Amino acid sequence: MTTVKATAVVLPGLGREETPRPGSRAARLLQPVAKDVARDLAVQFGVCVKPVWLRRTDTTTGETELVSVPCGATSAAKCEPCAEANRRLRMQQIREGWHLTEEPVTEPDAPDEEQRGLVEYRAALEFARTAAVIGSEWDQVTDLDAEIDRVDEEITTAGVRGSVLPGGRKDCPDEESAPSRKRSTKRRQDAPDLPRLPVANRTVPHPHIGSDGREHRESMFLTLTLGSYGAVHSAYWRRGKVQPCECGELHSQHDTRLGTPVDPDAYDYRAAALDAIHFAKVIDRFWQNLRRAVGWKVQYAGSIEMQKRLTPHGHFAVRGALARRLVKQVAAATYHQVWWPAHDELRYDPEGELPTWNVDEMTYRDPHTGEALPTWDEALDAIEDDDDAEPAHVVRLGTVDVKGIRGGSKDAEKTVRYITKYIAKDITDAVTPGSRAQEDHMARLGAELQVLPCSPTCPNWLLRAVLTTAVNEDNILPRNPCRIPGADRENPEERPTLTVTQVYDLAGEMPDRYFALVLLATFASLRYGEVTALQRQDLDLDARTVRVRHTFVERSRGGLLLGPPKSRAGLRTVSIPAAIVSELRRHLAEYAGDEPTAWVFTGERGGPVKRSNFNQLVGWKDAVAKIGKPGLHFHDLRHTGNTLAASSGASTRDLMARMGHDSMNAALIYQHATSEADRAIADALNAKLPSGDDEPDDGAAGVLAPTA
Repeated sequence: MTTVKATAVVLPGLGREETPRPGSRAARLLQPVAKDVARDLAVQFGVCVKPVWLRRTDTTTGETELVSVPCGATSAAKCEPCAEANRRLRMQQIREGWHLTEEPVTEPDAPDEEQRGLVEYRAALEFARTAAVIGSEWDQVTDLDAEIDRVDEEITTAGVRGSVLPGGRKDCPDEESAPSRKRSTKRRQDAPDLPRLPVANRTVPHPHIGSDGREHRESMFLTLTLGSYGAVHSAYWRRGKVQPCECGELHSQHDTRLGTPVDPDAYDYRAAALDAIHFAKVIDRFWQNLRRAVGWKVQYAGSIEMQKRLTPHGHFAVRGALARRLVKQVAAATYHQVWWPAHDELRYDPEGELPTWNVDEMTYRDPHTGEALPTWDEALDAIEDDDDAEPAHVVRLGTVDVKGIRGGSKDAEKTVRYITKYIAKDITDAVTPGSRAQEDHMARLGAELQVLPCSPTCPNWLLRAVLTTAVNEDNILPRNPCRIPGADRENPEERPTLTVTQVYDLAGEMPDRYFALVLLATFASLRYGEVTALQRQDLDLDARTVRVRHTFVERSRGGLLLGPPKSRAGLRTVSIPAAIVSELRRHLAEYAGDEPTAWVFTGERGGPVKRSNFNQLVGWKDAVAKIGKPGLHFHDLRHTGNTLAASSGASTRDLMARMGHDSMNAALIYQHATSEADRAIADALNAKLPSGDDEPDDGAAGVLAPTA
């Protein structure tokens, strides 16, 4: 049998070339990129990779030059040379501060003339800005803000630390604050007691006098970890030998199963995720407890890194040597209680039907029942009202390792390098799965972290039917709700409305200084930010009008911002019913100042009341329950006023003007929401039409009747 061997024919130019043709695209792609070469050279010589270029001008000669300044990044992913420089600086700081024997000098220097002049000028700018806000001169406010930012930079450059306004700017200095929420400070019954000493104002411990009569000053290297969530594959060394893991095997240090659960189904991933989220809180609590237990301000420096089981733990260089028994006692007695709404149940599937955002009511609603989700404050109110409430989660520390370190020793330098090993890297840089078991472990922990709330403003609360994003009724969202699919659908017709009698009943349940506020917000269809921003000069009770010129917006970091309404339509003059004029006159006489710029509605101290504090101050929850409208929101007063206005037969254009809306969509909602308005329109049309007896029947409705 003859075997025929096929020979492939290679056409010219189509064969694989070992070396690309010079000048071809393939050859150019093999050339090094100039940017990468420059970056490698910068890293090699320790030069900043992303320098910041500043223009420096000599004010005498007018000569200008460009100066490059290192970016100062602390992350190696952004700029490795700068991150390394910061790491070495941190190492030196630890070396110098770890084993101090005398208190460092902390008395600040006296300010010089330049510093005093800048702060004085800054105060004058703040005074001018306040006057511009009161006078509604918004263009001037913008210019002053720009100048204030520039002066703040000069103050910092001049060597003054801190902020001129430590509490942040308040456009309304007298704004009312609700009583802070306080939980019981009584210690848990399952936690051991701690010694409590007055904390002396010193950071250097007293020296230890040894048996030889000499002073000994040692410091500590402390490692704090979290507790166990289940057995994991481990390689324990004891007396120079590897001990068997709980799985029964002997693991090497390079086994890719190390840190993964022996039984993944029995591993408590939920607790591990929650502890990781709140790890910083329990660490902070530990240092507070330790300082109270020893009676002086213990100083430390450290870093956080991930264990192989993907839980954080901290390494700390602690100034001074403390009794190991005391340190472990403090760690065992330290815990952090998370007083958040219960979040062990996932109410909504992230891939399923989610709550819908109602633009007019500024709230989320359940996609199935249509009920409004409780706000963060309402959820916390429910916890406070429950005497048997338990914290949503309790974080505790686990293993504690304490080692004495003598200053200047090899162990001290080795420890400094160990602490700063990961200081320039992201905490997740050391987490690289090397096996399927590690990938599965990371995926299951990540699945928990993906849906658990990480802070009071985390969008994940929405999956647990709690609306934490505080928004105002102006449709201005300084703290945006989380952006999720389906969040733009509306169901405004489902909001409750009040009768006129119920409005007066609700006003009667309020403190007397807020009686007129409820009436005006309802019957003038005002938003909360608008009604609380009214000044005496905005009310013309003889003409029965209220002029809307301002609105309050609550900032995400606290404080109120006074500004114009959200749109041109928001600047409006609204007529008010004659029936509430007498109550407004009484309110102005008893609770408002005499000057034209005096606020109409204030708290006990004369300042505006934040929206986030109003419900708690007036007992809103109990008040709406007494009138038979539990769950009623303040914005429902505006909803009630709009519905009453629509029932009077007002036109769409008139409703838009009264409500302060640019779009007719919201006005149409209220027009279509009441059958009385539709009947009034029908009756008006009927009065203009001939009666049924005057015209013959033209056949079925909607059908053209033939003519002869």
